[in-house]
Amino acid sequence: SLLPESQRRIDKIQPPQLYETIVKNVATVEHLHLVVNYMVGFPWEYPQRAEAGMEKAQILLKKHLGEKGHLELNHFELERLSPMMKDPAAFGIDEKTLKEWPWVSVLERMDSSTTIV
Repeated sequence: SLLPESQRRIDKIQPPQLYETIVKNVATVEHLHLVVNYMVGFPWEYPQRAEAGMEKAQILLKKHLGEKGHLELNHFELERLSPMMKDPAAFGIDEKTLKEWPWVSVLERMDSSTTIV
């Protein structure tokens, strides 16, 4: 995610210009391609802001890399044994909104609403 709030909450803070710098650097190397794994769907994100961040990432890729750049979209999944699940409230996740099955490691949110804590 390019969103500062999401980066802070998952403890992966990057300077705003780092992504663009990397994309531009890759563009200078012949035969080098870039695949960006972009994640959306965090419980605290507004979907519109998440989509805008993703679009910004995609625009920069196409502008500087054309067909040499590709964005892969990943949707957030809450893993049963993750640090986020050990203290869901700290990440703005209401445990009552989770649906789980005994045979999978991922929990699903039952509602599609997004809240900011």
